[in-house]
Amino acid sequence: MCNALDLQSLDLFNPNTSQCDQTAWLEPYATGAIRSVMFEEGIMLCHFDLTAKEDLMLNNQFEQPLLMFATFTQGGIAYEHRDFHLKQTFQSNRLYSVLLNRENGQSYYQKELSTRSFNLIVSPSFLQKELRNATHPLSKLLDRLDQKPFFDIMQETPLSQKALLNIHALSRLDMSEPLNLFYLKSKVYELLHEWLYALCPSPKTEQPILEVERFYTAKVARYIHEHLLEPLSLEQLARVAKTNESKLQRHFKQMFHQTVFEFITQARLQKAKALLEEGNLSINEVAKAVGYAHQSNFSTAFTKHFGYAPKSVFKHKTFYM
Repeated sequence: MCNALDLQSLDLFNPNTSQCDQTAWLEPYATGAIRSVMFEEGIMLCHFDLTAKEDLMLNNQFEQPLLMFATFTQGGIAYEHRDFHLKQTFQSNRLYSVLLNRENGQSYYQKELSTRSFNLIVSPSFLQKELRNATHPLSKLLDRLDQKPFFDIMQETPLSQKALLNIHALSRLDMSEPLNLFYLKSKVYELLHEWLYALCPSPKTEQPILEVERFYTAKVARYIHEHLLEPLSLEQLARVAKTNESKLQRHFKQMFHQTVFEFITQARLQKAKALLEEGNLSINEVAKAVGYAHQSNFSTAFTKHFGYAPKSVFKHKTFYM
């Protein structure tokens, strides 16, 4: 048995949603609580402390572009993004830096497994306002959110001991005391500084990839093309590369100058173009074949990538270089 809930109905982005409302919403399915704190427009802390009574699936759907830092201090979840058929396991004591535009995913909580997560969510508009510099490396990073839908786990790193201690302290904080909000804000901004700084490109020269690592990274690229129309996950690709997910992402970016996610998306769009040129499938059928749940999302991504709409190829069988 697996219960399913829509996280959107909890209205986490509404600062007027009460803790009592959240607890009542969860009570039939899990013990614990979801606490959200909106510091100001554009930055929010969301703390999940859940033990599912049965296997539990949370549907995550919202339209906002976001930069999210997700950590788990206990337990973990399996995650699947439905638009891209991408799977990811979020593990404890690790930091996941995620850039997304139009979330359409499912988070799976295992029965009777206690799970504690700490998610710091930042809107691009808030960050751009604070940066005040269009040439800043983070500003260029946020430009990628012009794509929709978009989902990229930019970094997966061990959670630092300092960050872990701060998160443990914050999770035990009594928020009924108004003065504790000042402490909460100070620690959250401290974490935000550490995690944002880690996303800025390092001026240091990257270490060259060993020949054996280069071989297995190239093998991953071939594997992607051979299994392009199947669900692909970083965990699965890391096994092909005989390495961990962090190293795979780093080596892949060095060799192909794009993330694993970008490589898969580009390859699937090229495949979609070829299928449209064959003329045997409808646009909707092609969209589903390459992993898009909605034709509108596929059309947007296709048009952005090629500069013309899929119907131009489908209706006129126009061959573009």
